[in-house]
Amino acid sequence: MKRRIKTHLILALLLNFLVIAKLVHFSWTGNDKAILVVIFYYFILIIANILVWVILDYLKQPVGWIYKITTTLLVVLIIPVILLSILH
Repeated sequence: MKRRIKTHLILALLLNFLVIAKLVHFSWTGNDKAILVVIFYYFILIIANILVWVILDYLKQPVGWIYKITTTLLVVLIIPVILLSILH
């Protein structure tokens, strides 16, 4: 794997996980309706990753698979993130 693509993968994963961490923190410090905001913005994050993945795949860019990985990880982590947000 090229160093540039590896760096792109690390940055994309880091950015997504920082957004998730901020959403979970918001649900812990917010009121009882904060979980609805977390769920809404989590799905917005998934949709944004899907859009970037589809656009890069359409343009035949070699980094498109990075957003496929991040989208897959976000979908797999839906239940744990929501449970983590609720159970604090």
